[in-house]
Amino acid sequence: MQKNPINKYDYWDKILQTNVEYELIGAHKKETHLHTDPHTHGNMCEIILNCNGTGASWQNGTTYPVYPGSLIIHNKNAVHSEDLCPADGSKNIQLYYCAYTSFKISDFEDLQLIDEKDPPVIPVTKSLSDHMQYLFETSLSELENKDIGFSFIAHSCLTMVFLLTLRELIKNNLVPISLDSVSSNHAAKAKKMIDDSFTSVQFSVSDVAYELKISQSYLTKLFREHFNITPSDYLSEKRILKARKLLLTTNMSNEEISYAVGFSSPVNFYRTFKKYLDTSPNFFRSHTDIYTLFSDK
Repeated sequence: MQKNPINKYDYWDKILQTNVEYELIGAHKKETHLHTDPHTHGNMCEIILNCNGTGASWQNGTTYPVYPGSLIIHNKNAVHSEDLCPADGSKNIQLYYCAYTSFKISDFEDLQLIDEKDPPVIPVTKSLSDHMQYLFETSLSELENKDIGFSFIAHSCLTMVFLLTLRELIKNNLVPISLDSVSSNHAAKAKKMIDDSFTSVQFSVSDVAYELKISQSYLTKLFREHFNITPSDYLSEKRILKARKLLLTTNMSNEEISYAVGFSSPVNFYRTFKKYLDTSPNFFRSHTDIYTLFSDK
């Protein structure tokens, strides 16, 4: 069967929907010339939206130029400082800050927001800068006015800021974890779940997809890409291999074996056994020479 490769952005979309975790600390706005001494924010990642400032940002001893319409990202524990002034003749520069902690993607915990070897300054389009500025302003306005639902609305706006920043990092290959790492982790976890649970009658591939927080169709693509077999076929093979061993080494009845290896009924067991071994369980048990044709994997 020909592989159906996973679309990079489709898969990241699934990851961002269900497998990204973080904790929002807060946000604020500055309208001033900015000069800060070297400092760190401890266990927090900081995102700065620079609307109209120009100058430089220092991080861990390296200087990076800053231009209007850019994101400045500082990882937790990164020593950094900024020296910015207005680029458009304005009296002050407009800067928006937000901070996050406990960043996690899938099972990869305690991540930095950006790879430490990459520049912390990312140019963005004017439309994206304007959109993020609107989100910041809405969030700060809600927190100030404290109208009905203000906390949820403010938090939702800053969540959008975080996800838009993360999207820019992904598009520029700056996020400190590769898609291959995430997909390999999902595939390996799916395989282990099947290996550990295939003998349960209640267990199915849909349980794996639910646990990984991805659709069953994406799970199938992932599994086939990494193991060249679908998870459903792998589950069936595991059950048939176990059934074959029980047929040759025990006096259990076919019905008992069907439930012992995870089939929901003897009928399903007989049908699947015939599909994989091209014979019936009774014939297989009575002809031990067949065992050599289907040795353990």
